[in-house]
Amino acid sequence: MVKSRWFEFAIGGFAAAAVLLVAVLIGGLAGCASVPDLTTADEYGEVAFQAEHLVDVIQTLHGASQNPCFSEGDPTTKAIIGAHPSQAATIAWGVGYGALHYGITAWLLDHDHDRIAAVWQAASIIDTASVINHNYQIGVRIGAPNRDDAACLKYYGGAPPSAPSVFSRER
Repeated sequence: MVKSRWFEFAIGGFAAAAVLLVAVLIGGLAGCASVPDLTTADEYGEVAFQAEHLVDVIQTLHGASQNPCFSEGDPTTKAIIGAHPSQAATIAWGVGYGALHYGITAWLLDHDHDRIAAVWQAASIIDTASVINHNYQIGVRIGAPNRDDAACLKYYGGAPPSAPSVFSRER
């Protein structure tokens, strides 16, 4: 079945929006006593970062973890979880990095380093948005088949080795 590029974008965008909505709702409802009130720009910034980070983790699960045509591009992350990490390693890294980011933000705010926290949040949000955009530009799709590089497809004889059924391709 041939799908248009617009259809692929719309389904991927819908899936990403649905995942973000669920994550924000769960984050807002789970452990309400431990979640700070969202009253400052820095706290809103943390929610924005965590939402972006979730999309990046999902892209890694759909790209580098499942498809040999893609590999983890961040040198630090690659050194920790590898170029083609397992799903467990990707999720563990995602949870750990999200918790570390939250901890750094909370520490900065608790110690009255509001300006540093604002710069930290802005830099994190901009960097993660750049990573998400890069992943999309190279063909990683959420909720739709990835767009593989022609050289990679040629190497694998038309299609990379099959992934689990949830990530199967229609060709």
